[in-house]
Amino acid sequence: MALQVTGAEALVRVLLAEQVGQVFGLVGGKLGPLLHAISQRPELRFLGVRHEATGPMMAAAAYAGSGRMAVALGEMGPGGLNLASGLGTAFNNNLPLLAITTNQHRAAAYPHGGMFMDLDTVAVTKPITKWNAVVHDAHRIPELARRAFREALGGRPGPVHLDIPQDVLSQVCSFADDEFAIAPARYRSTGRVRPDADGVAQAIALLRTARRPLVVAGGGVVASGAAGRVRELARRLHAPVVPTQMALGVVASDSGHFIGHGGLIAGEAVRSAFERADVIVALGCRWSSWMWDERGPFARRSHRTISINTDPSALGQPALHEVALQADAGAALDDLLAAWHDRVASQVEPGWLAAAREVRSQYQRKLDGLAAEEGEVMHPARLAREVALALPPKRWRSTTAATPVSGATTSRRWPTCARASTSPACATRASAWRTPSHCRRRTRAARW
Repeated sequence: MALQVTGAEALVRVLLAEQVGQVFGLVGGKLGPLLHAISQRPELRFLGVRHEATGPMMAAAAYAGSGRMAVALGEMGPGGLNLASGLGTAFNNNLPLLAITTNQHRAAAYPHGGMFMDLDTVAVTKPITKWNAVVHDAHRIPELARRAFREALGGRPGPVHLDIPQDVLSQVCSFADDEFAIAPARYRSTGRVRPDADGVAQAIALLRTARRPLVVAGGGVVASGAAGRVRELARRLHAPVVPTQMALGVVASDSGHFIGHGGLIAGEAVRSAFERADVIVALGCRWSSWMWDERGPFARRSHRTISINTDPSALGQPALHEVALQADAGAALDDLLAAWHDRVASQVEPGWLAAAREVRSQYQRKLDGLAAEEGEVMHPARLAREVALALPPKRWRSTTAATPVSGATTSRRWPTCARASTSPACATRASAWRTPSHCRRRTRAARW
């Protein structure tokens, strides 16, 4: 027996199959059929925003915090145009989400006829999405929505966009009874990409000769849930670690391996470590986030770099490599650690990590001095310290969700500490399993 549903209801059923739980947007008349379909499903939470640009940012943050994709809505015309800045942010940070916009009815759209609020929304979002499309017939909504998730989560993650004219959302169609029982694993890859065995052997051979190894952890580590394996790699290599801005907290900032977040803004310790390092292990890193200067990425041609990334276009560009592994960061670390033997890291200089940490300590003392200064103008270090002291003790955000890429259940706990950006002596995000002492202090201001 055929199933009769509207285009909007068909879309909602695909969202539920993908375990989407949150929809962000600004209510608009053309979105009515979709908003009604969402309202009938308690599993979907719609959260209204004051401006459409915040919708994609919130959806991107939802994925970063839970591993589950979310949806951002935009009304036709200006509503879709307003999504652009948020989509650009998600695109540049490789955070997947599904943006959905409406448009004129099919008889007046693509090409548009000059009606009120006309906009070729697909052309607007094309440069800032991984993939986008117009849905001209509700029969194709399941197919195109599934493709959107496949494109968003495959390879380098990123936002995708479907433009659905108003009459397509309300169009009633017949679907097979089992159309919406199809699991995501049937139409997209849900496993991790493992590295080539020969590449792993080459990486191990290179690490055997390393004298001053440096680990750079990027957003790919967070996406893979591989923070613990990064810490284990650093421990075995006796190496300092630099998390990028997309990997804050992969290594706790009070760890004995931490020397600073995000390149130039982290102070002299990071630049010094790059200048002295002979082997770099780059994990899920694109060499953005201030990891460069006028000469290019901090990973120079003279470095012997092991680059690990799911996206082949990020291997060898902008930083050259000695060994390239096209793989999920966690899967690659699993294989590297499994192939480890006693001779790996045997050449590492005994004082290498301590020297890098001392440069970091000098910078920290400088920050502490600035934070202690009294004056008419408050230094940012002082501001960050005061905000940190006002935060409630052990302020954690904890979420548990099924990660779409792997299908595994993960738990992500991010401690929130305002001191992190200016005085990174505190722990931030999932890997900081203990709260620093300055965050534990109870103050009256913490009772908000």
